[in-house]
Amino acid sequence: YWTAFNAYLIDNDSDFKPRKVRPNHWMNFNLGKSNVWLAALVNTKSRIVSFELAMNGEENRLAIFNLLEKEKDAIEEELGLELVWDENPEKKMSRIIAHNHSLDPHDIKAWHEQHKWLHQRLQDFRKTFGERVRTIDIGDWEPELSEVEDE
Repeated sequence: YWTAFNAYLIDNDSDFKPRKVRPNHWMNFNLGKSNVWLAALVNTKSRIVSFELAMNGEENRLAIFNLLEKEKDAIEEELGLELVWDENPEKKMSRIIAHNHSLDPHDIKAWHEQHKWLHQRLQDFRKTFGERVRTIDIGDWEPELSEVEDE
């Protein structure tokens, strides 16, 4: 799947360089900020193709996620997509995901269409999130207190 996606990127003169193919269900692309990246995903069990902005790291990822989420409506309007905003506060990674349930990675004849969709998301996510992520000031985030201490 990923070998064919790399070929699609080359054949379409993409600004994105082909990545080393590994036996993973994802392929990552840099976004210009440490611990934040774009990822193309295939879920062969659920038969879905997805694309995400992913971030890891301790507090910084929560700050980045929450500051981006404040712009959720504008971001989704720019992308023309409804996204899944998955903060995962108890885990190591937060994600903002676009799923396409109509694309089945098992359907080899449809790979070109799937790769076209993934490439478009790659371009759109970079355009929408790139500058936001690179210029975000994590100091602007004030975590909400989840518990009020007993007085």
